[in-house]
Amino acid sequence: MSHDIDISKAQQFIDNFQEANDGVFALLYNKDKIEKILNQKNCAGIRIYYALKQDGEKTLIIVGYDGSQKDLNANLSEFVAEYGIANIDPGSPLL
Repeated sequence: MSHDIDISKAQQFIDNFQEANDGVFALLYNKDKIEKILNQKNCAGIRIYYALKQDGEKTLIIVGYDGSQKDLNANLSEFVAEYGIANIDPGSPLL
């Protein structure tokens, strides 16, 4: 399965999501945290869970997964990433 899409399709997907979700634009993830997740032993990639905080704020949770597509250390906070709504880059070609 290819994960590559062209910019116009990406823009349409983002527009669709924003229209359906009251202007939720983006989340920001720190490179160091993503690298820490990816550098775990046996990590084959990342899984991103859609999540909803107790106060109703939408977020995403990132964990690593292994070659069998099982989550790695999902219970260890140092290997799980979650950040709040990001500042938007008004110059982004995706907006």
